[in-house]
Parts: sequence; C-alpha cells; structure tokens
Amino acid sequence: MAARPLLLKVQTRVIKNLANSLTLLNLALGMLALVMIIEGNMVMGAHLILFAAVADGLDGKVSTLTKSNNEFGKQLDSLADVVSFGVLPAVLAYKTAMSELGLLGFVVASVFCACGVLRLARFNVLPPGGQFKGLPITIAGGTVAAIILYGERLNSGTVLFFVLVLSLLMVSSIPYPKFKEALKRQNTVYISFFALLSLAAALLYRELFALIVMVSYVAYGLIVALVNRIFATADIEEETAYQEELLGED
Repeated sequence: MAARPLLLKVQTRVIKNLANSLTLLNLALGMLALVMIIEGNMVMGAHLILFAAVADGLDGKVSTLTKSNNEFGKQLDSLADVVSFGVLPAVLAYKTAMSELGLLGFVVASVFCACGVLRLARFNVLPPGGQFKGLPITIAGGTVAAIILYGERLNSGTVLFFVLVLSLLMVSSIPYPKFKEALKRQNTVYISFFALLSLAAALLYRELFALIVMVSYVAYGLIVALVNRIFATADIEEETAYQEELLGED
C-alpha cells in the first residue's frame, strides 16, 4: 500500500516536468546542431534546428495539457529558444553563405540574434493574447534553416536579404496568429488554408514541406497586415470625404 502513494507522487512529478523536458530536448538538439555546424555538416545542422522547432512546439502543448504552465517554464523556454532559434540559425546562415560578404554578413547575423532576443524579451513582459506581436523566433529560425537546407541555389546576397527581413519581422508589431487560438475560434478560413497548403506541399513537394509551410506563415502575417492597412486607409478616406460633405452642406 505504501508503494502506491509513492508511485502516484513519481507519476505526478514526471507529468509536471514533461514540458520542461521537451524544452531541454529543444536545447540539446540546438547544441547538437551547433556541433554539426562547427564540423561543417550544414545539412544536418539545419535539420536539427527544424527538429528543435518541433520540440519547442510540443512543450507548449504539453504544458497546457498537463496544466504545468509557470514562470520557471516560460523563462526556461525563452533561454532555450535564444540558442536554438536565435544564435544557431544566424551562425548557420553566416557559415553557409553570408561569410562571403565579410563584415556585412557578420553584422546581419548579429542583428538576427539581437532581434530574436528582443522578440523573446517583449513576449515575456506582454500580457497573453490571441495573437503574437511580431514573428515568433521559432518560425524565424526555422525559416532560416529551411532556406539554407532547400535553397542551396541561393546566393549570399539573397540569403542575407531573407535573414534581414526575418529579423525585422521579429521586432515588428505585425500580428501573427497562434495556432491553438485559431483552432479554439474555429477559424475555418485560416485552418482550411493551412491544411490544404500543408497537404499540397506534403504530396507534391515533400522535400520542400518545411520551407513552404514556414514561408507561407510568414507571408500570411504580411498579407493580412497589408490588407488591414488598405481597408483602414479606405475607411479613413471615406470618413474624411463624409465630414467634408457635411461641412460643405453647412
């Protein structure tokens, strides 16, 4: 009988720490990716960053399911993300392509790291919401890895351009949807778009699956922000015209 409470206690502790274990797996995969990059195996390094992104996505889901969300886990996740999706993608892009550009390549790689850290710091102090403010660092880092992995024909200047754009998107105010919030709200347009896109990518371009999905997520935020800006401008112009018409009647 005494063994049963002990077993229950161990089981509870394991469940509570499962999310943190996935976070540490994310960090371990990041460290392994760093070793691969140092040894010159860029392809494996890029793959490991994408695997780390999967682990990072799972730890959030697990913490919600096990009701183990806490400040410690939040800070641990951010520190692991700095390594796996801030430092490593920048090093990967620099070693693979941007080193050819000398100081400029180094500066842009450093900017990516800095923007990633700023993005995480802002996320940690903002109240929870239904959307991300700025591109999540996991997507930014994963996109860099996918570009390097599947864009071997890209020259150093093109890689630098993409890295710089992703850096700026991380510290922007452009809203990006949270997948779990989209599911909760039953946003059929958003879900259907990504479901069809993922299915098409998986069937037609299996080797480009990660790149297509991540670039589409990045583009989605930009397109929605642009459309909202256009409609907002149109509404302002319409309101201004209406006010001028009223003044003219007076």
